[in-house]
Formats: sequence, structure tokens, C-alpha cells
Amino acid sequence: MSSRTKSLYHKAALQAGLQAVGPEEMRELKGVLLGMMDEFLAVCQRHRLTVMMRSGTLLGAARHKGFIPWDDDLDFMMPRKDYDRFLEVFDREMGQAYVVQTPRTEPNACFGFMKIRKKGTAFVEVETAGLPIHKGLFLDVFPLENAPASRTGRFFHGLACILLKQITTATALYRYPSAPMKVLRKHSGKLNRLLAMREGLGFLFSFFSVGWWNRATENLCARYRHRPSQFLVAPYGGKGYFGEVYPREVFFPTVLLPFEGRQLPAPGQWEQWLLTKYGNFMQVPADGSREIHWVAEWSLASAVQQQERK
Repeated sequence: MSSRTKSLYHKAALQAGLQAVGPEEMRELKGVLLGMMDEFLAVCQRHRLTVMMRSGTLLGAARHKGFIPWDDDLDFMMPRKDYDRFLEVFDREMGQAYVVQTPRTEPNACFGFMKIRKKGTAFVEVETAGLPIHKGLFLDVFPLENAPASRTGRFFHGLACILLKQITTATALYRYPSAPMKVLRKHSGKLNRLLAMREGLGFLFSFFSVGWWNRATENLCARYRHRPSQFLVAPYGGKGYFGEVYPREVFFPTVLLPFEGRQLPAPGQWEQWLLTKYGNFMQVPADGSREIHWVAEWSLASAVQQQERK
């Protein structure tokens, strides 16, 4: 979702009277997320897989030594070879309690990156409520792809990745409309017009399934997986392809930062990464400019019970 769409979406959600997750629920949710994270990172450690914090998780580690107070998710990134290796071992390591979503394992999950969802939970985000996918509480894991060495190569690769990503999400919006989002659209003419244009794009490209476009996008983004490069990119990151390209040395070697009483891996030049993404990242944003995930439905009952038994 682009920054413009996010802004319109946020305003419409407030006008529609949607409620974000409350303080008590947020504490429960973060407790479950930390348990999920611990299991994920333990698998990575056992198999010697490289993983790093990113986005709000890295920002929270730098600024708050843990979660951003109003944040309700966890974000990581892995080099493509480690990302693929994790998928190979997922079933035997985590498959009993979790579902993994990628364009290969659940084609209608049109996020592009991996989501690890906990079975027996529900966390239905407004914008993706219509997708016929598992909608449990999740961790986000982004692949770090090799990018072309030349600026021209990155330009054309980036344009192609952005185009296919837009087609994929537009086709999903057209084929699987979100009922809660329809309510929000009534509160914002601008949001309604923007989404109507995207639905029109989705209609034009709906001759192939969402899964087909989703896999085509992943194949294109990972095109250089076997070609060593001095540049890495997270094509599905919030800043878009061109805002997510960094020299390899920004990431390696990794370092450890404190997060909720733990030491978690981060890019070696994490300050540079955060400065590029957020600007003055140590400044706490005002209430109106904080990123909030609006949830249509959620339930953690089974996960909380499991934690209590432990």
C-alpha cells in the first residue's frame, strides 16, 4: 500500500469509527508475538540462517529497546538463500503450530514476502479481509534479493518489479474485495476513487489468477538470486523497490541490538538503514502520523492458553 493510500485509509478509518487494538489487548498480542518470534529465531539459529530485524521492529529496538508502543507486528528480513532454506525446513520445524504464506505455498496471499501465521488465532486486517487465505496472527519476513550491479539494470528491474507487484495487488482487490474496506470507502471519496482505479487495473489483468501474477512477481524479483551483487534490495518493502536498495556492506556483518530483554540481529550499519528509511528516526512521531494497523477481527484465545500452560 502506497503512502498516499495509507494516509487516505487512516483518515477514513477514523471517520468510520474503527478502533485500533486497545492497551490490554495489545499486551496480550505482543506476548504471543514474542513467543512466535522466539520460535522462529531458534529455528534460524539451529540451521545457521542469517536473519535481521527491519522496519518498525528495528526502529523499536533502536528507539525503545523493544516494541514501538503502538506497534502490533514484527518484521524481519533474510538473504534469499537463507529465506529459501528456511522454507525447506519449515514443515518439520514449525509446521505443527504455524502456517507459512508465500506465493508458492498460498498463491492468493498477495503480499509477496513470507508471513508466518499461528494456527488457532485470527488477525484479520481490513484491507486484506476478502482474501481466501489463512488469517492468523503473523510475523513478516522479507527476502533480501540480489539487485543488478549497474544503475541502469536496477532501474529497469525495479520498474518491472513495481509494475508486476501493482498488477498482483490490483487483481486481488478486484477478485477478492474486502467487506470492511467497502465501509471505509463510503467515508472517503478520494480513497474510493483511488481504489476504483486499482480495481479497474485488476479487471484488465484478471485474465490470469492472483496466484499466477503473484508467482510471476516473485520470480522476477528473485531473478538475480544466483548472481552475486554488491547491492541488495527488499522489493516488497514499504519504501518500494528504489527506496529499499542498499550496498551489501550496510547489512553485513550483522550486530545485536536489545529488544524486549533479548539480543536480536540487526544490519551492521543499522543507523544508516534507519536514517535512509525514516530520517530522524529517534524522534517520536505525533499521534496523527503514527502507522496503525486497523483490524476487522482478531482472536488469540488458543495462543494465550498455550502460553499459560507453558
